[in-house]
Amino acid sequence: MSVLFDLYRTLASSLSVGVTAIKKVDIDLGQLKKEGSVLPVDYPLILIRFQNISWKEYSSTNQIGLLHIRFKIIYPFEEDDENYVADGGERLEVETFYEIIQEVHQIIVDTLPGPSSLIKRFNENLLETDPIELRWIYCMDYYCNVFSDGSYFDEVMGVDVDYDILANDSLVFERTIEGKKVG
Repeated sequence: MSVLFDLYRTLASSLSVGVTAIKKVDIDLGQLKKEGSVLPVDYPLILIRFQNISWKEYSSTNQIGLLHIRFKIIYPFEEDDENYVADGGERLEVETFYEIIQEVHQIIVDTLPGPSSLIKRFNENLLETDPIELRWIYCMDYYCNVFSDGSYFDEVMGVDVDYDILANDSLVFERTIEGKKVG
């Protein structure tokens, strides 16, 4: 088995069971692309994407990779006139949306080492609000380590971040996407 598939299966299964408000958890195959074929999806939805892996030597026979994982939470919102609470003006759906985000985060960071080291959050952002399709797209970015030979982590290990490799990776990434929308 592939360590990435094992990690995907672990995360997708945990999120599917643990976040009852989510209708589907899937690998990110471009379901949100605006051009070309539109893949069918049910909302609320979580998409998992393994963005990239930066490798460095770990032993004479193995490398350790710093894996960037992006979780996209796609949450529908309703027509404006259906969403306001009479006594305060808050949208009811906003509370649900942010509760889902917190539940997703807690499940991710509670994932025990196995196919990866502990998983640590490093960024979150509201990628897009799509008023035409009535949905929010929220991204949560995490790092963890994986081994090149597919072996599992036997003990609790924090994320080993090589900041020089990460900085170089970011520079390459920025040059690659210059002028393009990221997400």
